[in-house]
Amino acid sequence: MHKTVPYKWEMLALLWFAFLFNQADRAMFGFLMPLIKTDMRLTDVQLGLIATTFHIFYGLLAPVAGYAGDIFRRSRIVTASIATWSLATLLTGFSTQVWHLVLFRGASLSLGEAFYMPSANALIGQYHEKTRAFAMSIHQTALYCGMIGSGVIAGYLGGNYGWRCPFAVFGGLGLAWALLLAVRLKDPGKEGAEVGEQRPETKVKVPLREVASAVFRTKSVLMLCVVFGCLVFVNVGYVTWMPTLLHEKFGLSLAQAGFDSMFYHVVCAFAGVMAGGRISDWAAQRRSGGRLVVEAAGFLLCVPFVFLMGASQGLFLSLVGLGGFGLFRGICDSTFFASLFDVIEPKYRSSGQGLVISFGLLTGSLAPVVLGWIKTTMSLSQGMSMMAAVSLLGAVLTALTLVLFFKRDAILNGKGTYE
Repeated sequence: MHKTVPYKWEMLALLWFAFLFNQADRAMFGFLMPLIKTDMRLTDVQLGLIATTFHIFYGLLAPVAGYAGDIFRRSRIVTASIATWSLATLLTGFSTQVWHLVLFRGASLSLGEAFYMPSANALIGQYHEKTRAFAMSIHQTALYCGMIGSGVIAGYLGGNYGWRCPFAVFGGLGLAWALLLAVRLKDPGKEGAEVGEQRPETKVKVPLREVASAVFRTKSVLMLCVVFGCLVFVNVGYVTWMPTLLHEKFGLSLAQAGFDSMFYHVVCAFAGVMAGGRISDWAAQRRSGGRLVVEAAGFLLCVPFVFLMGASQGLFLSLVGLGGFGLFRGICDSTFFASLFDVIEPKYRSSGQGLVISFGLLTGSLAPVVLGWIKTTMSLSQGMSMMAAVSLLGAVLTALTLVLFFKRDAILNGKGTYE
């Protein structure tokens, strides 16, 4: 029977909803924190400990998750990942002590999520060649939909049925989706995948020493680690402190500040990530390192808008800054991992991602502390504006990667195009 939808797009749809649950499960804790704090009588320090535990565990687990994706079946890793974080989400709703939240929201949730991204992106890269960045940009939109959707749904369910209800709902839905993935998600070359849509890949347990050597000797990968750290630092700093800035600087209510800080940014980021994927694939077909050109341009165009977010003395201009930052942040998001794949051999891609994600998360975890220190010594507005320098650094490092290392590190297939 002829299939109207090629498997590579069915696979992308399966991963899109998996990533949606991923981001929804991660984000809704922040929306429900006031209810959790009151019900469980927690302090701000205890709530901060839960978030810190998550980022530290995620960052430390990412290299292990990346290597696992290069030696085991990626479809099974993705399936096990969503099952793990969904179970952790479900169990969060039964927590009665702070150590329960540290265990389920910090350690267990990070265990599931850390193993997802390297294998999921590697699968997309295997099935999609000329449409790689576009496919990854579609996958990335699940992040924004998950953030908005979880806020609306979790806020409604939490306000009407208590904070435990949203965790039960999202956890249960995630476990159901994991069952579907177990049946439908396949690795390239496995039975059920269309002929000619991907190159079959035989899984060989590559020695860890070989993987480490291949990744660490590639200068472009090491440079992109720092580039990703810049991207995550600015994003985490924005998410953590922008609602507070709007509340304190412009007198918005907490609810309005939370909405304004997220909605305009996410809508523009959605547009940016979709446009960025198309532009990135187009650029890669027309010049060597085209994706890195797009990445550098995205970082550079973020600079004035990040500065405007903090420096503006009026709410309207601050929201313009939020929207512009979202648009060009989306372009950076859509093309980064596709650019990374241009300099990593397919059999090492998951490991390379693990290294990059680990560095980015551990670097990004410093942003809330740094901005908090700047807030007490100068002002939060100045701290937010100063993050523009981090975006500028990302643009410079991306350009240096292109000029100094890309030509030597680029991976080409027999047709003269990028793997």
